Amino acid sequence: MDAQTLRSTIKTSRDLMRKDEGLSSDVERLPQFSWMLFLKCFHDHEVKREKNSKKYTRILPNNLRWEYWTNPKNIPDSKLIAFVNKTLFPELADLDKNCDSSQKQHIASMFKGFKNSVQSPNILRQIVEKI
Repeated sequence: MDAQTLRSTIKTSRDLMRKDEGLSSDVERLPQFSWMLFLKCFHDHEVKREKNSKKYTRILPNNLRWEYWTNPKNIPDSKLIAFVNKTLFPELADLDKNCDSSQKQHIASMFKGFKNSVQSPNILRQIVEKI
């Protein structure tokens, strides 16, 4: 993704988030966009490492991987917000449980205590599709 595409994605996402009742200011919208962008970038990083090394094993369980939970066939819009709030965030926050992986510890520390504020599954779906 080049800089212009990233700027466009950010602008479109901000415009979408302005329509969500749970996000009333940019101070609230920026962290919400950041967790989505982080998970997409991490996904791309893991895919690249997996292609470059047959020994690489992804650290996220299948159900927490970007390509799984962003796919409407796996998580329909009607269940997307509940999945993010009750599965994705809690399981990411617990990644470091009984683990010595620094990557898992870093991801867990990012998601501990963090809450999703996006209330509209349609808006969330549109943002992840844009990303």
